[in-house]
Amino acid sequence: MSELADVTVDLVDGVNVARVRGEIDLSNAEGILEVVLEPAVSRPGPGVVVDLSQTTYIDSAGIRELFELKERLEALGQRLRLVVPKDATITRVLELASADTSLDIDPTLPEALAALAS
Repeated sequence: MSELADVTVDLVDGVNVARVRGEIDLSNAEGILEVVLEPAVSRPGPGVVVDLSQTTYIDSAGIRELFELKERLEALGQRLRLVVPKDATITRVLELASADTSLDIDPTLPEALAALAS
């Protein structure tokens, strides 16, 4: 994975929460996917939250990996929630790619965790 992004995965209320800081593009999108998936396999739960609130850039490769992540989690019986604040710099790109209607997006981490719990 390139140095463009930093990914940390923590367990929050029994849910794997991946926080992505920086940029997601062709050079690192696949590596980010693998980092996020590993805990989902080793610590199964209701799903995974990917917090993109500190993600400053995402391109089509990054968006494609989010869809791939959703499919792979569903195969494991888990759900994906994304955290993207309304004023995030990546909001418009997600809208243009129709990711905002195809992926489950919440504006805050507590809302994403609550949605997984329901």
